Amino acid sequence: MDLVCYHRQELERQLKQIQIEWNEKVNHFSGYNLKVEQLLKDYI
Repeated sequence: MDLVCYHRQELERQLKQIQIEWNEKVNHFSGYNLKVEQLLKDYI
């Protein structure tokens, strides 16, 4: 039972880390889109 609990905790830890990484990527991508949009507006 301890082994199952350990693996479950490890999977939860990995999931949290992956969620943090994806959130950072999404936020960076959104910021990039806003920059491109502003450049296009300035150009037009």
